[in-house]
Amino acid sequence: MKKVPLKNKILFGIGDMYAGGSFSASWFIIFTIHIRYCWFISSFSWNSISFWKNMGRGIRPTYGGVLSDHTKSRFGRRRIYFLLGILPVFVTFSMLWIKIYPSNQLALFLYYQISYILFNISFTMVQVQ
Repeated sequence: MKKVPLKNKILFGIGDMYAGGSFSASWFIIFTIHIRYCWFISSFSWNSISFWKNMGRGIRPTYGGVLSDHTKSRFGRRRIYFLLGILPVFVTFSMLWIKIYPSNQLALFLYYQISYILFNISFTMVQVQ
């Protein structure tokens, strides 16, 4: 097995700052807005959303990689997912910032749980390339 030079490892790591940085920054900002200022989601609901978000982040890339490895397209194996995932990423990320006015905490929890699941799935499509 050929050893990967340190320079290449650093450059690949810098390239991944887009994914890791965007998730960390948006999660912190949305967390602050959702709990403290606007939406008043309970801490229990927020922790549950966070738990399932992190569980999904451990599973999705594996299946996304296997799926893209077996894809045949005139655009290439991975580019097709990037092209198809751009619009869903935009829509689902926007859903995270929309303030809804539900009648109870359960409806608020379900809306944001589903929004995060859809965002993470669509973001995986764009990220696996």
